[in-house]
Amino acid sequence: MKNLKNLLMTAITANLLTVVLYLYSISVPAGSGAPLVFSVFEMPLLWITCLISATILALKKRRLIFKRPILKWTILLLLFCTPIPLSSLSFVLNYTDTYEGSSGYKPRNGVTIKDEEWFYTVNHKMAIHKFFKLNREDYTSVNDSLFRKDSVWVYLSPQGDTTKLEQYKNGVMVSTINKKVSK
Repeated sequence: MKNLKNLLMTAITANLLTVVLYLYSISVPAGSGAPLVFSVFEMPLLWITCLISATILALKKRRLIFKRPILKWTILLLLFCTPIPLSSLSFVLNYTDTYEGSSGYKPRNGVTIKDEEWFYTVNHKMAIHKFFKLNREDYTSVNDSLFRKDSVWVYLSPQGDTTKLEQYKNGVMVSTINKKVSK
């Protein structure tokens, strides 16, 4: 049982450290590089260390921890010594139907137009095309929240048919056109 406790402590430590480091990396200001350091250096180093220690423990104590009565717990604990359960949970909790695929800024004639293309997660086809406007050309030092909804937003079905059009002017919706989509 002591050997299983050591395996359990390895799994708990690795998972807890991953969560703490992840929460820290997303709490620091944008542009600090913390998320990159976490995903490229800290997380792989942490999980490689965990996997090596779990493998050494499993090999040294294999006659004790792989016996029939505790075999299922050993396998479960070894699974939690990998990033698989935490990554799966993160994927399930953060799943969305659409994601922002691209955005661009076009400064011209005293204004900047920002466009965003959103895509369906399932088939990666365009879901929404949005436009925003900023009443100045220098957008680099401006927070994106200062951009106002503008122009015509196009909503598409997963099959690529236009389902809705919304027209905005200076952040205010002017009109909406819903279209019937044939199945």
